[in-house]
Amino acid sequence: MTSGGLGERFVARLIDFALIGAGTWFLLSAALGLGTFLSAFLVGCLTLAYFTLLEAYTGRTVGKAALRLRVLGARGRRPTLEEALFRNCWVAPLVLAGVPYLGLVCLAGVAIAGAVIGVQINNDPMYAIAWHDRFARTRVLQSV
Repeated sequence: MTSGGLGERFVARLIDFALIGAGTWFLLSAALGLGTFLSAFLVGCLTLAYFTLLEAYTGRTVGKAALRLRVLGARGRRPTLEEALFRNCWVAPLVLAGVPYLGLVCLAGVAIAGAVIGVQINNDPMYAIAWHDRFARTRVLQSV
């Protein structure tokens, strides 16, 4: 099995963010008429839950499945709930995205963390492991 490369992982993350972010934001803001702060808070919570629960219970998200990627934990199987939460902790600041001023800082932090992850994956062509994978002791592999 080969490591999931930067391109595949980036597209998978885009698919997932489009699904969970745009879909829930529209539902909460437009359809239900919730305010910006509450909508942003719920989108942040759902985003963290989406990545954590799907990776822990199936080893992949919708985006990863579409690109034939899967996440493995330290034992070589699906990550535990704890490993999946640690792996996705970098999206947790999205919970505060609706707070004036602080929300912009949180969004910038998530964007910077994502950029650092991309650079680290790109600079490690053999294993494609970034800080969030090291922290959680996980790997992303291309399924055959």
